[in-house]
Amino acid sequence: MKAYIISFNPLILPTNELLGYLDTRTEILNWYLPFAGTIMIVSNHNQTALANMMSARFPVHHFLITETNIFNTDGRLLNQAWEFIRNPKSSGRWDSNSYSGLAGLLGSSPPDPTK
Repeated sequence: MKAYIISFNPLILPTNELLGYLDTRTEILNWYLPFAGTIMIVSNHNQTALANMMSARFPVHHFLITETNIFNTDGRLLNQAWEFIRNPKSSGRWDSNSYSGLAGLLGSSPPDPTK
């Protein structure tokens, strides 16, 4: 898993529209919004695949995706943002062992496969 930064113009591409799209993509394992026009994401895919994914949905919008890690990133960020970069993790949303669907939304337990 790697951390990436997506930079975009929130006056042209609304943040909630972009986040809504990212929430539907299994390529995006987690995201963090440190400030306007910047979303940090976690993915197992490279920046080219991620850029192609975004270009397919937002073909006329400009954006930048760059890999980030603790060795090539500097600035003034909250500790939560540094932890996101230092230790990229999945939110668990797309993990194969997570339970989803209507029953999961209603708080039901997954069926026991041994019964």
